[in-house]
Amino acid sequence: MTEPQFTVIKATSKEQIDRCMAIRLEVFCDEQGFSPDIEMDEMDAVSTHFLLFRGSDTSCVADAIGVARLFAYPPDPTVAKIGRVAVLKSGRLKGAGRAVMLGAEQEARKMGTFRMAKLHSQCVAQKFYASCGFIAEGDIFDEEGCPHIMMVKKF
Repeated sequence: MTEPQFTVIKATSKEQIDRCMAIRLEVFCDEQGFSPDIEMDEMDAVSTHFLLFRGSDTSCVADAIGVARLFAYPPDPTVAKIGRVAVLKSGRLKGAGRAVMLGAEQEARKMGTFRMAKLHSQCVAQKFYASCGFIAEGDIFDEEGCPHIMMVKKF
């Protein structure tokens, strides 16, 4: 049996959630220059968080290389919002981003309450999300000083 290239798990323990936040801080704040003061927000408390690992061994939380979060998109509880998708440099351009997106999307479908997913894509990542089946909707907008576009995918 071939070992999977990546494994996505729901982060449930404090150690796992802390690793999610550490990856987000490294990617969004240290690399991209977003403020740590706004990276963590009120939606973290109501989100399902995901950790991405290379291979099938998820026993060492420090080995996680990617993250995402999922929550019901206010004000419509039938719309899932996928966000804070981040992969460490060591895992990029190797299918890791697609794997963590697939994990979040599969969980949203499994929940059974969502009819679609939305996300706020940085414009530089729009082609990546399009390759995951998301379609741009509306105009470009500013979020934290960075151009974004809403993208949607119907289930």
